[in-house]
Amino acid sequence: MNRSTISRVMSGAASAGLAFLLALAVGAGCASARKGGSSEPIVGADGAPLAEPMGPPEPYGPPSPPVPPTYGPEPVPIKPVVLVLGPGLARGFAYVGVIRALVEASIPIGAVFGTEMGALIGGLYAMDPNLNRFEWALMRFKKDVFLQKKSFLGVFDRNREKAKIDLELERVFAGKDLSDAQIPVRIGVLLKDSNTSLLVDKGQASHAVRAALASPGFLHEASWEGVPALSLEAGGPFLTAEATGANIGPIILVDVADSAGTGYVAPPDQVPLVLRPNMKGIDKMDFNKRTEIAFRGRSAVLERLGEIRRLTGVSDRRRSAGGPAP
Repeated sequence: MNRSTISRVMSGAASAGLAFLLALAVGAGCASARKGGSSEPIVGADGAPLAEPMGPPEPYGPPSPPVPPTYGPEPVPIKPVVLVLGPGLARGFAYVGVIRALVEASIPIGAVFGTEMGALIGGLYAMDPNLNRFEWALMRFKKDVFLQKKSFLGVFDRNREKAKIDLELERVFAGKDLSDAQIPVRIGVLLKDSNTSLLVDKGQASHAVRAALASPGFLHEASWEGVPALSLEAGGPFLTAEATGANIGPIILVDVADSAGTGYVAPPDQVPLVLRPNMKGIDKMDFNKRTEIAFRGRSAVLERLGEIRRLTGVSDRRRSAGGPAP
């Protein structure tokens, strides 16, 4: 190894040693700074210790507290109406229009209390509350079904008349029991021998309706559970007290008995709304005018629809979302 090479080696070793000593000095200084920092807290101008920074400040300031959600007012509870449908024979087809208008306006029907034609129409809807099937079933009850036939002697032929009306009732009710109704239904009949009013809520639907329809000069008497029975029309045309006692919802009573109604005055604390469709020019035997009669019933509902909505809590917005406009 010549002198030049030895000189370069010694110079490199000296540089490495100097760098090592410098690194030791810097490390010792940092350790001293950390040790000193931990023993002397940072204080402010008033001598109070300051909190050590926890990183960079929030770019948009400190986070805001969470805002509790708001849901608006409590929804108004929906109350179903209770329909009280009375007598009227052919005028009773106004009940078809009443039911249709309520369904189209999304007004729920909670129960039906019916006598005479109210028992037939209300009972049919309560057993199967589908408008199409309901109105289709009523197509069976044409004028000739209700009219009593006379024999050549001029007396009513009960066997022929009974077979016709009873056959149609058995077809549409198909052996169903009143207790199987999808909407609670109560039918009023009068037990002939004891002159006792009876509220029927179970048993053969066709038999109960047949007894409710029996009326002198219209349909001959029927029987209920083996006892002669008639329409409750004379004993009390409307089941108002019974509907009130059920405590289901606001009562709507429909009075179609004659052109000016029955004259029945419903207790306002029991019946908040009485509908009296215009029956001018409609006779109780005008079964061939059933479509016009139903239209008048529907019109009676539309005229009072605002009141009905207030009674039930059903808003116009809910109607628009739930069914077609009336």
